[in-house]
Amino acid sequence: MANINCNNGIISSCNDCLQRKYSPLNALSKEELNILNSKRKSQHVKKGTPIFISGEYTKGLICLSTGKAKISIEDKLGNSQIVSLKKEVDFLGLHELMSDSKYRTNATAITDVSVCIIDKREFYSVIKNNADFSIKIIKILSNELGRIERRTIKLTQKYMRVRLAETIFELTNIYGYVKKEERLLNVEMKRKELAKLSNMTTANLIRTLSVFVKEGIVKTKRRKIWIKNIKALKKVTQEVS
Repeated sequence: MANINCNNGIISSCNDCLQRKYSPLNALSKEELNILNSKRKSQHVKKGTPIFISGEYTKGLICLSTGKAKISIEDKLGNSQIVSLKKEVDFLGLHELMSDSKYRTNATAITDVSVCIIDKREFYSVIKNNADFSIKIIKILSNELGRIERRTIKLTQKYMRVRLAETIFELTNIYGYVKKEERLLNVEMKRKELAKLSNMTTANLIRTLSVFVKEGIVKTKRRKIWIKNIKALKKVTQEVS
């Protein structure tokens, strides 16, 4: 596991976790949750710090209790691409955990986050004996595969304006708004991160975002983004090159 600060007092028990009702873990009984909790560790990760790194062995099911994280992959030249964004209650590294393999991606905290790490042997034990929970895990993996397929199409077959517009909608779908009436995105990302998420250079991202501002589609202030004309933004997603 990456070098992160530990704080075992973040969540006292899986049964006490306020986020559990939004998680697939809500399908488990009190006894099953006690099994998962028996060797669970809680950790606090500072903004910008790795949660896990490609090449490390999986140590268990990582649940994002609070905060936001990004999943990225690097090629042999060291170029990084953001492949997924994670919010509270999401699982991290689930694919590698289920295949009992090393991490193939990097997980990094976008904000300060808290994670719970559930021992993989206890997790496997609960899955083995709970068909409903197993089906939920399969659905999560299936949905993630479908999302990756759709994202691949977006990044390889659509041009920059469309990619950026769809990235902005992706951010709203995952993180929502600070205030819905103002349509201020509830996440702040560097231009470099937005570029990696949209599969373009930082320079092209800045230029395209500036055009959106001039067209009155969005408003920006440092890392904050407001959607000013959602109909126009949706129209951009339907543009063809």
